[in-house]
Amino acid sequence: MKKYIIFKNPYILIEDIRKKYRPYFKEYLKEKPTLNLRSYPMNCPFVPGIIKHEKKNKVKQGVCETCYEKFSNYFEHIKSKEHRDFAVDDRHYIELDMFISQFNTKSILQTSTFSDNSVDGSCLTSLLPDVDSFIHEYLNKK
Repeated sequence: MKKYIIFKNPYILIEDIRKKYRPYFKEYLKEKPTLNLRSYPMNCPFVPGIIKHEKKNKVKQGVCETCYEKFSNYFEHIKSKEHRDFAVDDRHYIELDMFISQFNTKSILQTSTFSDNSVDGSCLTSLLPDVDSFIHEYLNKK
Protein backbone atom coordinates (compact mmCIF):
# COMPACT_ATOMS: atom_id res chain seq x y z
CA MET A 1 0.00 0.00 0.00
CA LYS A 2 1.39 3.36 -1.11
CA LYS A 3 1.38 5.95 1.72
CA TYR A 4 3.37 8.73 0.11
CA ILE A 5 3.32 10.90 -2.99
CA ILE A 6 6.35 12.04 -4.94
CA PHE A 7 5.86 15.57 -6.20
CA LYS A 8 7.39 16.49 -9.56
CA ASN A 9 6.33 20.13 -9.68
CA PRO A 10 6.21 22.97 -7.15
CA TYR A 11 3.81 22.20 -4.32
CA ILE A 12 2.44 23.36 -0.99
CA LEU A 13 2.14 20.83 1.84
CA ILE A 14 0.35 21.52 5.12
CA GLU A 15 0.71 18.91 7.87
CA ASP A 16 -0.68 18.63 11.38
CA ILE A 17 2.10 18.30 13.97
CA ARG A 18 0.00 15.96 16.14
CA LYS A 19 -0.83 13.79 13.10
CA LYS A 20 -4.48 14.07 14.02
CA TYR A 21 -5.52 15.20 10.54
CA ARG A 22 -4.31 14.02 7.20
CA PRO A 23 -1.94 16.33 5.31
CA TYR A 24 -3.24 18.79 2.75
CA PHE A 25 -1.25 19.33 -0.41
CA LYS A 26 -1.55 21.22 -3.65
CA GLU A 27 0.74 20.54 -6.60
CA TYR A 28 1.06 23.30 -9.18
CA LEU A 29 1.47 22.08 -12.72
CA LYS A 30 2.31 25.31 -14.55
CA GLU A 31 4.47 27.51 -12.39
CA LYS A 32 5.68 28.07 -8.89
CA PRO A 33 3.04 29.70 -6.67
CA THR A 34 3.60 33.30 -5.69
CA LEU A 35 2.02 35.12 -2.81
CA ASN A 36 -0.10 38.09 -3.93
CA LEU A 37 0.13 40.58 -1.08
CA ARG A 38 -2.27 42.96 -2.84
CA SER A 39 -5.18 40.53 -2.72
CA TYR A 40 -8.38 41.64 -1.03
CA PRO A 41 -9.13 40.41 2.49
CA MET A 42 -10.78 36.97 2.60
CA ASN A 43 -9.57 36.20 -0.94
CA CYS A 44 -6.96 33.63 -1.82
CA PRO A 45 -3.50 35.24 -1.72
CA PHE A 46 -2.22 32.78 -4.32
CA VAL A 47 -4.58 33.96 -7.05
CA PRO A 48 -2.60 36.23 -9.34
CA GLY A 49 -3.77 39.79 -9.87
CA ILE A 50 -5.56 40.75 -13.03
CA ILE A 51 -3.16 41.11 -15.90
CA LYS A 52 -4.35 43.62 -18.46
CA HIS A 53 -3.19 43.01 -21.98
CA GLU A 54 -2.85 45.90 -24.35
CA LYS A 55 -5.28 45.76 -27.21
CA LYS A 56 -3.62 45.69 -30.56
CA ASN A 57 -5.31 47.28 -33.52
CA LYS A 58 -6.19 44.15 -35.39
CA VAL A 59 -6.48 44.37 -39.12
CA LYS A 60 -10.18 44.02 -39.86
CA GLN A 61 -11.03 42.36 -43.15
CA GLY A 62 -14.43 42.28 -44.73
CA VAL A 63 -16.90 44.13 -46.92
CA CYS A 64 -17.79 47.78 -46.44
CA GLU A 65 -21.49 48.23 -45.62
CA THR A 66 -21.49 51.69 -47.18
CA CYS A 67 -19.86 51.18 -50.58
CA TYR A 68 -19.99 47.34 -50.75
CA GLU A 69 -16.25 47.04 -51.52
CA LYS A 70 -14.03 44.27 -50.15
CA PHE A 71 -11.12 45.47 -48.05
CA SER A 72 -8.20 43.96 -46.21
CA ASN A 73 -7.66 46.88 -43.82
CA TYR A 74 -10.74 48.77 -42.61
CA PHE A 75 -8.89 51.87 -41.45
CA GLU A 76 -7.14 52.31 -44.79
CA HIS A 77 -10.38 51.66 -46.68
CA ILE A 78 -12.41 54.39 -44.97
CA LYS A 79 -9.65 56.89 -45.80
CA SER A 80 -9.64 55.94 -49.49
CA LYS A 81 -10.96 58.37 -52.11
CA GLU A 82 -13.42 55.81 -53.52
CA HIS A 83 -15.09 55.26 -50.12
CA ARG A 84 -15.34 58.98 -49.36
CA ASP A 85 -16.75 59.76 -52.82
CA PHE A 86 -19.39 57.04 -52.43
CA ALA A 87 -20.36 58.23 -48.94
CA VAL A 88 -20.73 61.86 -50.02
CA ASP A 89 -22.89 61.13 -53.10
CA ASP A 90 -26.57 61.70 -52.20
CA ARG A 91 -27.83 59.42 -54.99
CA HIS A 92 -26.90 56.36 -52.92
CA TYR A 93 -29.25 57.36 -50.10
CA ILE A 94 -32.45 58.10 -52.06
CA GLU A 95 -34.27 54.99 -50.80
CA LEU A 96 -33.33 55.73 -47.20
CA ASP A 97 -34.48 59.33 -47.53
CA MET A 98 -37.81 58.19 -48.98
CA PHE A 99 -38.28 55.73 -46.12
CA ILE A 100 -37.59 58.39 -43.49
CA SER A 101 -39.89 60.91 -45.19
CA GLN A 102 -42.84 58.52 -44.78
CA PHE A 103 -42.92 59.25 -41.06
CA ASN A 104 -44.50 62.37 -39.64
CA THR A 105 -41.35 64.07 -38.38
CA LYS A 106 -43.27 66.98 -36.87
CA SER A 107 -44.96 64.72 -34.31
CA ILE A 108 -41.65 63.07 -33.46
CA LEU A 109 -39.73 66.32 -33.10
CA GLN A 110 -42.51 68.25 -31.35
CA THR A 111 -41.64 69.01 -27.76
CA SER A 112 -44.08 69.23 -24.92
CA THR A 113 -45.27 72.70 -23.96
CA PHE A 114 -45.97 71.63 -20.37
CA SER A 115 -43.34 72.34 -17.76
CA ASP A 116 -43.39 72.23 -13.98
CA ASN A 117 -42.54 75.93 -13.74
CA SER A 118 -45.64 77.02 -15.68
CA VAL A 119 -48.23 75.39 -13.38
CA ASP A 120 -50.64 77.85 -11.84
CA GLY A 121 -53.52 77.39 -9.44
CA SER A 122 -56.16 77.28 -12.15
CA CYS A 123 -54.94 73.99 -13.64
CA LEU A 124 -57.05 71.91 -11.25
CA THR A 125 -60.13 74.05 -11.70
CA SER A 126 -59.90 73.75 -15.46
CA LEU A 127 -59.72 69.98 -15.15
CA LEU A 128 -62.32 69.67 -12.40
CA PRO A 129 -64.50 72.80 -12.23
CA ASP A 130 -66.65 71.40 -9.37
CA VAL A 131 -63.63 71.17 -7.06
CA ASP A 132 -63.25 74.95 -6.97
CA SER A 133 -66.86 75.49 -5.90
CA PHE A 134 -66.60 72.67 -3.33
CA ILE A 135 -63.49 74.23 -1.75
CA HIS A 136 -65.12 77.67 -1.74
CA GLU A 137 -68.26 76.35 0.03
CA TYR A 138 -66.18 74.35 2.52
CA LEU A 139 -64.08 77.36 3.50
CA ASN A 140 -67.15 79.61 3.88
CA LYS A 141 -68.83 77.16 6.30
CA LYS A 142 -66.03 77.57 8.82
